[in-house]
Amino acid sequence: KGFGVNLVGNMPASVESTGAVLNSIQSANAAYVRIELDWREIETSPDTYDWNQTKPLDVMVNSAYARELTVVAVLTGGPVYLDTGGAVIDQGAFEERWGKFVSAAVTHYGEMISIWEIGDGINTPTSQAAMLLPNYPGSTLVPDPVFYAKLLRSASKIINQAEPNDEVWIGSLVNPADAYCAVNPLT
Repeated sequence: KGFGVNLVGNMPASVESTGAVLNSIQSANAAYVRIELDWREIETSPDTYDWNQTKPLDVMVNSAYARELTVVAVLTGGPVYLDTGGAVIDQGAFEERWGKFVSAAVTHYGEMISIWEIGDGINTPTSQAAMLLPNYPGSTLVPDPVFYAKLLRSASKIINQAEPNDEVWIGSLVNPADAYCAVNPLT
C-alpha cells in the first residue's frame, strides 16, 4: 500500500509548516503519515480536550485527510492532572481516564483517522513512565506487558465500536540491539 513518513517527535509546530511538510510528503508519493496524539498535551484537566494546545493537530489531520494520506495516530502520554507527586499513577484510575481519552480522540477525528497505534517504544523503560509518570519527563519504569495489554484491548474495543473498520496496532517496539530495550539480553 505504499510507504509512510514518521512525524512522531518531529511534528510541525505551525499551520504554515504543516502545509509545507504535507506537501513534501505528498510530492514524495507517500501513502501514510504517522503522527502523535500526546495525552499530556491534549487533556490537561479532566474532560477538557484541546487538540491544538501545542501543535496544530486538527490542521495536520484535516490536511492529510484532504490529501488522501492515511494518518497513523500514535496515542501516547498520560493524564497530567492525576499527578501523584512523583509516585506512579494508580493503574485503575489511569485505565478509567484512558478509556475516556481514547473515546474522545476517536469521536473528534472520526473517519479522518483509520489507524491507531497504542504507544511508542512500548518495550523501553521510558515509554510506560511517560504514561504513568506524565509530569516527570525522562523517568523510567520496568515495562509492564500485562498493563499494556489491558490498554491495547481497551483501546481496540472503544475504537472498533465507534469505527468498525479502523485498525488498532500494537505500539512500536525498540530493536533488541538498543541499549534501552527491555528485552535486550545485555540489560
